[in-house]
This record gives sequence, structure tokens and C-alpha cells, in this order.
Amino acid sequence: MEQELEQLRRENRMLIQREKDFINDRLAKAVQVAVPDCSSRNTSSTLQQQQRCRSAPAP
Repeated sequence: MEQELEQLRRENRMLIQREKDFINDRLAKAVQVAVPDCSSRNTSSTLQQQQRCRSAPAP
């Protein structure tokens, strides 16, 4: 009985960690999409757009 409980606890920890990793991965991808890429200097980009790239995204 104790071994089964310990096995279930290990499985729970693994599942929780997998879910956390999944959530963190999704958040990281969402941030990449939300923040514009400033590496390409487009001549038509305005100063305001460039400043927006450097600052935190608007709420």
C-alpha cells in the first residue's frame, strides 16, 4: 500500500511538472507573438513603433 502511494505521488509530481512546462512553453510562445521583432529595421517603421518594441507590450 505504501509503495503504491509513493508511486502515485511520483506520477503526480511528474504530471504536474509536465503541465507546468507546457504552460510555460505556451506563455513563451505567446510573448514571442505579442512582441514585435525589432531586429529588422524597416524604413517605414515609425519612432513610435520602435519605442513600442523596446518597452513592455501594451495591456
